[in-house]
Amino acid sequence: MRFKQLLILTTLILAQMPLQANPVPPELVTIYARSAENMSTHGDSIVVVYNQDMIRQGNPPKAGGMQDINNIPSSQLKAPAEYPLHKGNATKRNTAKNYQVKITPAPHSKTQAFNGTWYELGGIAIYPPEPGYMYGKRVLLKLEQANKNIFEPGDTVEITVSTTVESPDGLTIPAGKNRKSNQVS
Repeated sequence: MRFKQLLILTTLILAQMPLQANPVPPELVTIYARSAENMSTHGDSIVVVYNQDMIRQGNPPKAGGMQDINNIPSSQLKAPAEYPLHKGNATKRNTAKNYQVKITPAPHSKTQAFNGTWYELGGIAIYPPEPGYMYGKRVLLKLEQANKNIFEPGDTVEITVSTTVESPDGLTIPAGKNRKSNQVS
């Protein structure tokens, strides 16, 4: 009888403990830099791919930086991209500040070298609107003015994600796991 009571008590305690859906910190897996010259759907843009979903479907959806639902200042520093129900802090423009961009022109390129934030280039950070392959693992960095050229094929683009960016579980991206580069296609 005592064993059964202990088992019930343990079950009740465990049922009340919050479970983390993914206790692994987020990492940047790869980036894809696409140019308007090669008919990129979004003009010059970058797809950032994480090792896990940075937004999870649900009602409401769950994403890093969701503290903005309660209008908590600086929540945009934790958000990988704009998400539904934000209160004006974690906008697509503000979350673009979480992405440091280094553009290195290829030989004979007309591109200007750049080292700053995606925000400074006039960019935004959103979750891609099209569902499908790696839906929650991708963030689309695109320009508000799609006809603006910031790089061309052959240039090298490096992205460094701010270490304040969080997964939906509240885990931040560690330094050393937040930088990738890619040659523009």
